[in-house]
Amino acid sequence: MVKGNCCSFIIDDDNSVNVASLRLVEKLCLPTIPHPKSYRLQCLNEKGKMIINKQVLIKLTLYKYKDGILCNVVPTEVTYILLGRSWKFDRQVTHNGVTNKFSFVTLKPFSPNDVLEDQIKMKKNEMKKIEKLERIEKEKKKIKPVYLQLLKECLTSLKISFKRCLKDCHLFKESTIKLILCQVLLCLTIRHTGKIWRSLRRFKNK
Repeated sequence: MVKGNCCSFIIDDDNSVNVASLRLVEKLCLPTIPHPKSYRLQCLNEKGKMIINKQVLIKLTLYKYKDGILCNVVPTEVTYILLGRSWKFDRQVTHNGVTNKFSFVTLKPFSPNDVLEDQIKMKKNEMKKIEKLERIEKEKKKIKPVYLQLLKECLTSLKISFKRCLKDCHLFKESTIKLILCQVLLCLTIRHTGKIWRSLRRFKNK
């Protein structure tokens, strides 16, 4: 449709330019502009060669698809609008020769209401993320600290330098506590195995 009027159009692969009928332009009183490079054309009219020196911007509406197409004004009776290879190239149109269907993808612009709704959704998502982070921080603060009491002698026997271990009672994280306990158990195991080897040697000597 052009200006609310139904108009026939043809998609022609053999034609390199877009064409609008002079009859359509005159009936709908469409404004024209001078062609930057006028040329002569013979294939669309029986009157012989004609000079193409005008262009018109056709605002075509096809269901939800709306587009502005720059066409050359030609006095032809074949159709009102003829879309050529230039239109197919600009819109990246794909032609299925079996079904004779033309398919292409175009982006639908947002209306002001759609933009406003999208911004509101983005703000809500950001607020949810902030609330989630605040909850995590509050839960971390609610967790009670774990205290681990270690003897200085045990720490020195392990030959581990703890800069924070200046008193008998120290504050550690759970991962640090597990690491220290594993090292303590390892130290005790090594000590016990050392005593067993010594006792075996003494038994052999006897």
